[in-house]
Amino acid sequence: MLTDNEIVTIARTEVERALGYDSDELATTRENALDYYHGRMASAPEGRSQIVSHDVADVVHATLSQVSRQFQTSTVVFEPNGPDDEDQAQMESDMVRYQIERNNGYKILNSAAHEALLSGNGWIKCQVEEEVDVSNETYPELDPLQLQVVSQPTAEDQVVSVRETKDGFAVRRETTERKLVIEAIQADVMVYSTETGVDDISKLRMVGERVMLKDSELKALGVSDMDMAAIPLMNDDYWPAVEAREGQYQDYTDTEPVQNANRRRECFDVYIRLDMEDNGTTELWRILYGGTTLITKEPAECIPYATGSPVPLPLRVQGTGMYQLFKQVQDAKTHTLR
Repeated sequence: MLTDNEIVTIARTEVERALGYDSDELATTRENALDYYHGRMASAPEGRSQIVSHDVADVVHATLSQVSRQFQTSTVVFEPNGPDDEDQAQMESDMVRYQIERNNGYKILNSAAHEALLSGNGWIKCQVEEEVDVSNETYPELDPLQLQVVSQPTAEDQVVSVRETKDGFAVRRETTERKLVIEAIQADVMVYSTETGVDDISKLRMVGERVMLKDSELKALGVSDMDMAAIPLMNDDYWPAVEAREGQYQDYTDTEPVQNANRRRECFDVYIRLDMEDNGTTELWRILYGGTTLITKEPAECIPYATGSPVPLPLRVQGTGMYQLFKQVQDAKTHTLR
């Protein structure tokens, strides 16, 4: 069985070798795309105009205005496989439409499309999150029948525990609520393993994202002060695309929180295939780590990400965006204007 240290070492190695990490070619392309989008280009020689043409941004906005209409007017429909499947297909269609509307799905799709047009790929994460609600009740006296009644769950996925105290009976109810969460993820924090001839992210060795967790959030996950000290504080200096996303505000550095509980630390939330038992068989695991600290580990059913590109490349996950297509146009027009 792999130890926690071995798991972190494997995950860190995969992340550091991944596409999109640090300042590799993909990260640099993402940085340049964002700079061109914001009009941050090399300064002209002294005495020349500093005007910048915004062709990359213009074509992204023009294309997005056409694409957005499709999201708002399209209807999700599951076709039945046969006469006996019509009710099931209708139920699935209604449920997907409900979840899209409930999770502000059209805005999420629009954000992912915007990201794809600019960076080459848009990313969406879809997962089920669990929240445990705890309530406590006290009763001075309970006869056997009453005790049986209060011991019964009052909601789905509820665990009830009854404890006798000197003041009577204490009843604790833990109710687990599950909800579907859909969100668009900025491309510049996504990392994934490089595998030739693979265009399906579900078949990759590793897919994950860089996440910033507050000290208070890490404490809630059970991380000790000693382990937290091994997790580096947030530093975007070696993530140029993350910094470039801020546009004209990227040089604003006064971002330190007033209280330490709100300090943010760099972690990685990755879905990785591991041979846990060293028997030659890999299984999908979700690993959350920061620095040399393993925060959580759990088996995963699937990789919860989806990605798409406006100009897909055959047998590749990473596609082409408007920056690669219109960079030279923006360069030439800017030079001419100046």
